[in-house]
Amino acid sequence: MQQVALTPNGNMRRAILDFMVTAFDDDGSILTHVGFKTTNDLKPAGYRDLLIGGLRLHQDVDVPANAVSLRLGVFDEQSRHLGTLELPLPLKAPPDETAAQGRKLPPIEPD
Repeated sequence: MQQVALTPNGNMRRAILDFMVTAFDDDGSILTHVGFKTTNDLKPAGYRDLLIGGLRLHQDVDVPANAVSLRLGVFDEQSRHLGTLELPLPLKAPPDETAAQGRKLPPIEPD
C-alpha cells in the first residue's frame, strides 16, 4: 500500500494517521467537527487484510440533519501526506462491489 507509510516495528508494520470529519450547512458554515488520531500496529495477517481491503476504521459522527456536505481528511504523520474528500449529503448506499468480485473484506476494527 503505497499511499500510507507503514514503518517496520518488529514483525509488525506501524501506521500513524490523523482523521478529520467536518459537516457543513448550505452557507458553508461548519456544523460539527471531529478529529482523532490512530496508531495501528499491523501483524502480518492485518497487513494482508490491509492490502485486500484497505485500512478500515469505525468512528461515529453526529451529523446534523441540515448538513449538506461532509469533508473527510487524513494526515499520515510518517509520510507527512494529507488527503481530503468532500461528499454531498445525503449519501447513497454503496454497491457491494466485494461480493461481485468474489472476495470478502476484513471486518472494521472496533474503537
